[in-house]
Amino acid sequence: MFDADEYEEEQRRRDNLFWRMGEFPFVKPRYLIDGFLPETGLVILAGDPNAGKTALASAIALAVAKGKPFAGMETQQGGVLWLCLEESYAERSAVMKRARGTRRLPIYITNTKIPIDTEQGISDLQYWSNEADARLIVVDPLHAAHSGRSLHDGWSARKTLSLLKDLSKGRLILVLHHLAKRGASRVAESVQLSAIATMVILLQSPPPRGRSLGAPETGRKLGKASTEYTPVRSRGIARPRIVTLDCMGRGDFTNRTWHFISRNALDYHGIFAVPAIPGSLAAKILATLNPRKGISAKTIASQLGKSVKTIRNELTSLKISGSIVGEKLRYVTFYKLARVKK
Repeated sequence: MFDADEYEEEQRRRDNLFWRMGEFPFVKPRYLIDGFLPETGLVILAGDPNAGKTALASAIALAVAKGKPFAGMETQQGGVLWLCLEESYAERSAVMKRARGTRRLPIYITNTKIPIDTEQGISDLQYWSNEADARLIVVDPLHAAHSGRSLHDGWSARKTLSLLKDLSKGRLILVLHHLAKRGASRVAESVQLSAIATMVILLQSPPPRGRSLGAPETGRKLGKASTEYTPVRSRGIARPRIVTLDCMGRGDFTNRTWHFISRNALDYHGIFAVPAIPGSLAAKILATLNPRKGISAKTIASQLGKSVKTIRNELTSLKISGSIVGEKLRYVTFYKLARVKK
């Protein structure tokens, strides 16, 4: 039997179990990187080994620490905590050597394993977040940051990230992880990792042909073959690579695909192009571009029943709009890697 005080406490508990949805205002999302990354939350960045996850995270961390735009998007300035659990301090410094003035930036790194699934680990991160006024915490990688649970089990996977998710209510936490298998479209281990995250970003690598593809930090760039990345430089300037990010999560802004042009590990520029309208001539032209072999404007004109001049004009418009980018005869479309012959 409950006494009067216990009864009132139990009644209050039950009364507060549910709330009318209309009592909560619908606020606009706030961003750490405008339109790209939310101000708070748990984000998983997943990709193939050596696909460029650490390079991308490094560029994001630099933009946040400096308060400078990332790929043309405004960034909120703040401190950064980096758990570099697969790199030494020297290796981390080597990645960041292209940036200037890093000694003065509020970026704090550690090799010490801070288990993100324990109260002590979260307490340590909370302490240093306050000390550094951190807006961003990078965990690189997830496998080296927890106390040893199996991530294949759904309950264990959620338990591993639950404390980190609570900590992310006041800042953005970026966790680096692998894909289920090379070229897969989901995060490795349990799908519960994706379920608990605010946002999941899949770093897509172009399909390999003949050789493995390189990440920005390896120096491999667009080469002669339209589907290969080779360390070719033109007039001392590295040819760009296309970085494609498939994002999904809670909120409209999270469910989109981003395309960036990168010339080195810390250099990213956005392709702000509107996809071609389905059924339009531009969309039909993009559909004809083959990632494995070049195609001439004359052949495209023959396939689509248009004049060569019309096709060439449309190709020029696509390049100007950003739907096609590249150098000379080599183009990377908004959707795939291809080569167009004049």
